Amino acid sequence: MTHRRIDRAVAAAAAGVFSSGAWAGIYSGPTDTANAIDGAIPAGSDVFVEWANGIDASRTAFAPRGSSSIDETGGFNSLGDLDATEIGDGVAPGFLTVTFPTGVANGPGADFAVFENAFVFPSDPFLNAELAYVEVSSNGSDFARFPSISTNTTFEGDFGQGFGGFDTTNIFNLAGKHAAGFGTPFDLDDVADDPLVLGGAVDLTDIQFVKLVDIPGNGAFLDSQGNGILDAWLTTGTGGFDFRLGDGDSSGPGVGVINAVPEPGVGLLALAGGALALRRRRSPRGRRRSGVALTAVVGGCVAASASASDPFTLDFEAQDNLNADYGTNTGFTDTGVTFNGGFFSGWVAANGTDTTTPGFLNQYSAFPGSGADGSEVFALAFGGSSVIDLPAGVTPVSTQWTATTYTALSILQGDQFAKAFGGETGDDPDLFTVTLTGYDQPGGEAGGGAVTGTPVTLTLADYTFADNSLDFVVDTWQTTDLTPLGDARSIGLSFFSTDVGGGFINTPTYLAIDNLTLVPEPGLAALGLAGLGLGLRRRRA
Repeated sequence: MTHRRIDRAVAAAAAGVFSSGAWAGIYSGPTDTANAIDGAIPAGSDVFVEWANGIDASRTAFAPRGSSSIDETGGFNSLGDLDATEIGDGVAPGFLTVTFPTGVANGPGADFAVFENAFVFPSDPFLNAELAYVEVSSNGSDFARFPSISTNTTFEGDFGQGFGGFDTTNIFNLAGKHAAGFGTPFDLDDVADDPLVLGGAVDLTDIQFVKLVDIPGNGAFLDSQGNGILDAWLTTGTGGFDFRLGDGDSSGPGVGVINAVPEPGVGLLALAGGALALRRRRSPRGRRRSGVALTAVVGGCVAASASASDPFTLDFEAQDNLNADYGTNTGFTDTGVTFNGGFFSGWVAANGTDTTTPGFLNQYSAFPGSGADGSEVFALAFGGSSVIDLPAGVTPVSTQWTATTYTALSILQGDQFAKAFGGETGDDPDLFTVTLTGYDQPGGEAGGGAVTGTPVTLTLADYTFADNSLDFVVDTWQTTDLTPLGDARSIGLSFFSTDVGGGFINTPTYLAIDNLTLVPEPGLAALGLAGLGLGLRRRRA
């Protein structure tokens, strides 16, 4: 399916199809199941193949007038509502993130539906609606938001806006626009042009998280066309979008999946498009907000392959020359894999745990305070000439990675060489990434190698969001798929920063990695792992 739904929405809005209070929209009403664009889906429909079965506490926060705690046992989770003062002060709306047994995949038509408990008032097509933006993510850090339209400029009813009715035929791609018992459909094709999707951070074949972000409906929050969104505001008591975790047989279904990610290990021959069992680690919220650290389990099928073809992982714990002087750095070798050295460049094995001291003298510390999963030793690269040479016949599968303390604190605070990201106002659109590129010869590009596969980019800091509260610096260990690099004999690094001067990057160009997983090529061919997706996991800050 192409982008027909959102294209029609934009075309209709541009043509002035909507009127501000009349029943004039082209979208579905509160219980309209026949609308060709966004027809409601009854909770008991047999189109649903699974339901969201968890609320991710690390990606959920209730606003004022919201619930005091998460309820996964059938009660309502109210995201909260903001008054005019709180909106003016920039208080963040409440949000809630759900997870799934297997996940959502892009397929024909709508891929999932979101339910709320709204009621028709005073009459169809008006709904006492509490609306929410909908966002999707493969990795729990990068969320693509569905484009939306809401052109109402008034409400129906005599009891004020908080108890008013809103014409849902003027609302598109916002959760909560349908009455209780009817789900609002969402088609992943509608986010196919999102930069996070185009850049590979969000994989539409493997959506593991759906986030619902409440919209305080006084018009301060906008749809994709710049229209102020109205809904039942300001509500009394607990307010905002109401979510109840459940399925089609319960009194309050939550998020129903229509097109699901295939079960891990369903078939060895299907593993080229396989799935992952992911272990999610909860982490605290705040300016350095936590993402998730992941351990990939390849559908339980790796263990079934011949032992000679099993993946193996470099955890660097056997390295004893730690925190080597970069002025005389010779690199190191681990399990036949060579990490190059160089004069103030290349790789060292490190074990620094200092997360608070800024500056160059703390260059050997990982910002999470340890190696991955609490281990002691990790590998640390400095500069764009850092290269990993792989043995012949071995293919990269995945690695864990994070920022160093030196880099992270430079980004957060600035130093004598580099700016604090965001600038004085916090609005500078700063970005810091490192791209891993595979080459068919040892030594990377400098060794005369040609690029293999597709490079993989890791985002260590991103301050490009219009909403500054979304800006982040990575400060937990994340896991990234390296199979796009193909049959690489070496992996080269290239850093990018928006903070440059005199043709040089001012941001400290360091990267820490751990648990580099490789597989001999016979095992890769037997298992079909070349197309396997391991979700990118990073931590926001």
